[in-house]
Amino acid sequence: MQTPLPTQMPTSLANPISTMRDDMGKLEIDQQLMQEALQVADSSDQKFIIEEGLKLLVQRYRQQEIRKLRGKLQWDGELDEMRQAHAI
Repeated sequence: MQTPLPTQMPTSLANPISTMRDDMGKLEIDQQLMQEALQVADSSDQKFIIEEGLKLLVQRYRQQEIRKLRGKLQWDGELDEMRQAHAI
């Protein structure tokens, strides 16, 4: 099940927003979140932070699609034999 993303944060909870413009239009970025991301990533490059966030979002949703296959695929094999073969 995909977790829906909030479309808009309630104004009472919102942090100061920064507006960035690019070829796709205007982006409003939560500055507190951006500063925290820059700090944990030990980076000063906002573009890098945004791209990394987008990559993680895509990865998360792709993993959710794979999880939907759980219990639906058939597998024939001997797990203990496989483990021993890879342990060598």
